Amino acid sequence: MKIKKIITLTALITGLSITAQAHAELITATIDEFNELQQPGVFHMFTNVGAASVSTSNTKRTLTQELLASDGNGFSLTRVAKNANTGNNILYVSNTLAEKTQVTVSWDLSPGLIASSYVNYSRYYFDVESLVTLPLNISFLFKETAASIFTNLAQYTFTTPVINQAVSFAMDISQVNRINQGGNLKLVINGGAGWGLSLDAFKFSYLAPPPPPILSVPELNLMGLTILSLASLSLFRRRTLPNKNQQSLCRMVSR
Repeated sequence: MKIKKIITLTALITGLSITAQAHAELITATIDEFNELQQPGVFHMFTNVGAASVSTSNTKRTLTQELLASDGNGFSLTRVAKNANTGNNILYVSNTLAEKTQVTVSWDLSPGLIASSYVNYSRYYFDVESLVTLPLNISFLFKETAASIFTNLAQYTFTTPVINQAVSFAMDISQVNRINQGGNLKLVINGGAGWGLSLDAFKFSYLAPPPPPILSVPELNLMGLTILSLASLSLFRRRTLPNKNQQSLCRMVSR
């Protein structure tokens, strides 16, 4: 065997190895865990339809409540507060039986919230503490700059009760691309008379692609020793084995 072949074989044996490919990883980009409280929030009390919308803002979000139906004897309330029973901070919406409101929560989003290398599995993601009055409609509106106009991103409907569960809705590529430009996102919620909900968190989730295979290179010292050893064995074999003339002479002598 020629030394060049030995060296090639050695490189194949001790050379680069590829580790098994990892699975895609679920990533969440948190928009709001409702840790910045807004109390008393916004409310309508003993008010008839036609009352002005009410809003309140802090550094995290803006809450807006619009009264859509009322008998003039009830109340509607939207706030971010601590749940005395669970200790969690929540977005809380409550309407008495005859009251019907539309609630809007808006956030200013920074660019690049979802990694550009995302796998096509991006979603709007809610941690829902309680949502039992159905159906409940949600819409996402977005504008990139203060001068632009809000346009619809997506609309979904809750049709089954949800208690202490994570709920998510699919996003398409165009929605992801718009959100990644940064801007103002509105979550608009409305339902039938008496609707209410409690949310623990609102996030984006997506599957990040697995990292590329890792090339594992043996230590150079080990490779060098292996190559030298095999080369030495080849040279030793060449010197110790008789050539064809020597083999013929040996056969004549032995006769």
